[in-house]
Amino acid sequence: SEYILLAVLQYHRQFITYKTQQNQGLWQGLSPRNTANCTVGILGLGVLGLDIAQKLKMMGFTVRGWSRTPKVLNNIDCFSGKEEFNLFLSQCSVLVCLLPLTPKTEGILNQNT
Repeated sequence: SEYILLAVLQYHRQFITYKTQQNQGLWQGLSPRNTANCTVGILGLGVLGLDIAQKLKMMGFTVRGWSRTPKVLNNIDCFSGKEEFNLFLSQCSVLVCLLPLTPKTEGILNQNT
């Protein structure tokens, strides 16, 4: 969970851009992003997915989750199955994949995703 929190925050707070600027000897302030306007999608709502979803939600992110089977979680929009996959993806700014690699999940991350 901590690794995922770090990665999401690095993206959201634009640390990579600031690091690039630092390496170039530049400083250009960037407009801060509103955390509530950043939607993080969690692929896989098992034990790890639930843990990170709750932590991101506590930090103020909008969180939605997808799993192969239906789930109901407080304050997290949940989607399931192939028929809801594109709807789930449609609002995500950041996508976290916690799905196990199985024949049913292989290839789920692709150019279209």
